Amino acid sequence: MTTRVNKIANHVQAGMLLPQATAGAPMMGAIGTKSPDDVVVISALRTPITRSKKGGFKDTMPDDLLKASLEGVIKQSGIKHEVVGDVKVGNVQLDGAYAAPARMAQFRAGFPASVPLHTLNRQCSSGLQAVADVAMAIKGGMIDVGIGAGVESMTQGGAVGGGNLPPVNLNGLMANKLAKDCLVPMGMTAEIVAERWGVTRDMQDAMAVESHNKALAAQANGNFKNEIVPVEIEVEGKTVVIDADDGPRKTTREGLAGLKTVF
Repeated sequence: MTTRVNKIANHVQAGMLLPQATAGAPMMGAIGTKSPDDVVVISALRTPITRSKKGGFKDTMPDDLLKASLEGVIKQSGIKHEVVGDVKVGNVQLDGAYAAPARMAQFRAGFPASVPLHTLNRQCSSGLQAVADVAMAIKGGMIDVGIGAGVESMTQGGAVGGGNLPPVNLNGLMANKLAKDCLVPMGMTAEIVAERWGVTRDMQDAMAVESHNKALAAQANGNFKNEIVPVEIEVEGKTVVIDADDGPRKTTREGLAGLKTVF
């Protein structure tokens, strides 16, 4: 867990845009050292991650997942709702960065209207950007306590290739190469990277099998237990608790080789 926290802290620190306080002192300090103005993470939780359109959360709305996460952080940290200076939520797939539903989920999690919330979209790093923004707000003296979060649903958000193009000037877009390149699907960019660096399908399958095996071993060892918030959902009139990721499963290179490509 310490290694993972260190990696996240390094990512956040690298994203700090404010100038350094002194020539040699990093904005957030070094892990293992203490300073009166340290920015400290006191709770880091997530819901289980389930498969799109077929996993445990296929009928669960994103705001319910966000609500569960916020409730879990308040319970684990022991802080009072009204002490939180701001809640920042990253989102990519849902309309308007899911601003209104996120605010309503915050209320349902017990926060008063006096605690503000805003959402942001920085594509794949939206949740991380929310954490970085909280760290910067604390470091800058704007707030004392904040929550950086992220919410996403590949089932409800359209998943790969889903959704419509937002209102844009297509003629102007097509006339600018960088703007036009933004329309290249992520799957195509992956194919370009694979071809450029000689990453074969078999190499990817081998890595996938190893990844699944490591995830299954970690689950069996209880490595994820302390970071997961169990979520109660209703399934055919019955209450079911989802408390583990359902993506990791036993597989083989031969089995994966028989699957069709996504793109």
